[in-house]
Amino acid sequence: MIQNKLRIKVVILLFVNIVLLLLLYKGYSQLDKFQGIIEKHSPVRVKILNINYHAKSSSTCDIIYNSRIYKNIDISQNKIVLGTNDSDFYYDSENDTIFYKNDGKAAFRVLVVLFVISLLLWLLPSNKFRLTSY
Repeated sequence: MIQNKLRIKVVILLFVNIVLLLLLYKGYSQLDKFQGIIEKHSPVRVKILNINYHAKSSSTCDIIYNSRIYKNIDISQNKIVLGTNDSDFYYDSENDTIFYKNDGKAAFRVLVVLFVISLLLWLLPSNKFRLTSY
């Protein structure tokens, strides 16, 4: 029974650690790419058509850049107003996308914290490790 619990713990924790590690790698790659674009290029001038407030810290907007509409661009709430903006958005020509200057930083921090917590779960004794509460 204890051997079985230990196997379940190892399989679940390995799966969680690997998934979070892959997400961290993907997030870091994208964040690094965005930072490279920000360092090498100037912000683009866009016209903000509308802002959709979803939650306390998550909002999206629709913008026009080079006569093309880009929808659901993630932005920081209360930092953007309707109209022309020439200081907060960057263009990724490789993927033909527009992104906000701080896009992804908060999500990356959350992933780092989750990964550290998942590593600490290895310290949890096997007899305390349960998938269900019974």
